[in-house]
Amino acid sequence: MCSHLTALFGSAKPFNGQFWTETLCDKGSFGCVIFARKIHTKEDVVIKVECGVLRSYNEVAAYKALKGVSGIPRFHCLYTIRDHGMIVLDRLGQNLLKYMKSCGGSLPISEVYVLGKALVKILHQIHDRGVVHRDIKPGNIVLPINGELQPHLVDFGHAKRYRDETGKHKPESGECAEGTLPYMSIHVHCHTRYSRRDDIISLTYTLIHLAKGSLPWCGLSPAECEAMKRELRWSEITPAPLGLFLEHAEDLGYEEDPDYSYLEDILG
Repeated sequence: MCSHLTALFGSAKPFNGQFWTETLCDKGSFGCVIFARKIHTKEDVVIKVECGVLRSYNEVAAYKALKGVSGIPRFHCLYTIRDHGMIVLDRLGQNLLKYMKSCGGSLPISEVYVLGKALVKILHQIHDRGVVHRDIKPGNIVLPINGELQPHLVDFGHAKRYRDETGKHKPESGECAEGTLPYMSIHVHCHTRYSRRDDIISLTYTLIHLAKGSLPWCGLSPAECEAMKRELRWSEITPAPLGLFLEHAEDLGYEEDPDYSYLEDILG
């Protein structure tokens, strides 16, 4: 975050006459997240500060398109200062990476299945609104403040509509790979445009990560990562339901509807 913005935030500092900013919650490559509270309503919120306003505009457009979807934090407002965007959202708890570490490095398979079923429901709603998330990973899945296993999907900075203005799917080819390398589908490695199947594949990799504590290709180059994803025998390293989950997603065509009910049933 630029030095001219750093002074705006900190413990018990007012911002824009609307919020008391508290502490830094998280920091990433695109910016940071700050805990805050609305001065007049006392609501707990977060302010997501991003480098570059275009990414913030894209994310806000996604939140507006997904208004009313359960498992998505409520969008409050957007501010811009110079080349930074600041998105105000409902405050939630820790993400699944932090939760996993607090549980000893991996999650019980029963919890993985509970989270998986809930996330399938959320993705179904998102996809029905014509949006793909395009960056599903443990760090973008957040639990409520009370710690219950009710996941929320966050960070829609990469989100896009997968249909054009006429309702047809956008062309399959010609899109640069975006997202986070370990969770990308093989289709995305090959620069095929994201579709619903790719969100499901990323979710599968996320669930495997939660269950196993890591993914076998973490830290590899893009080419090595893609090669291992192609060659790995999933039946040898992951519980059978997650293997079936991935098999269904990988068998889908670019425009094909995922069978969300089947995916929920797989997880029990």
